[in-house]
Amino acid sequence: MKGKLITLILFVFSLSLVAQDISITNSTQNIANGKNPCYVVIIPNTSTKTVANAWKSEMKKAKAKVKGSDKTIATNALLADISSNSMDIYANFSQENSNVKMVVAFSLSGIFLTPENNTSAHNAAINYLKQFALQQYKNQLAADVALQKKQVKSTEKNIKNLNKDIKKLTKENEKLTKQIEKNNQTIKQYNEEIINNQKILQSQEDKLDDLKKQNKK
Repeated sequence: MKGKLITLILFVFSLSLVAQDISITNSTQNIANGKNPCYVVIIPNTSTKTVANAWKSEMKKAKAKVKGSDKTIATNALLADISSNSMDIYANFSQENSNVKMVVAFSLSGIFLTPENNTSAHNAAINYLKQFALQQYKNQLAADVALQKKQVKSTEKNIKNLNKDIKKLTKENEKLTKQIEKNNQTIKQYNEEIINNQKILQSQEDKLDDLKKQNKK
């Protein structure tokens, strides 16, 4: 229970930190067949493939027809918080070290969204992108936590097995020690018997010599 609580606290703490690391800025870049106004989103600690697939799923939820992989176009997307009308959304994805750079352009009736031409839609778009980026990090963090738990469990199992082997070997050593002590006692007994038998043998040989001498007379 304590371990689960610590994991939850670390999870929440990590989310609060990453919320500060997620960057969304306005820019003008090569997208949608030209230099156009767009939003640049930096999502930490994930991969291009993961983010691109998640984005395509989001666009399909928005009833859009999606084409492309690392450069996508979602036509006739419906995002009511941004606009009551359908829109075309362009998105390019690239890997920058452990982060993903996501460039997104919203085309509303052929006009690319900027803070100047539609403030409310711009704010909604920023919020939409931020929530998407945060969800990607949460998904990755959950996967990392699951993997770490699996590794911890595996290590705990290894330690348990090693302790079991040590206990078994210790018992075997104790058994061998007792056997060695027993063998040493037996060896000591046999040595004493050998000495006694040597004395007997000497006595018998002496008697044999006497009998031989008497036989010669």
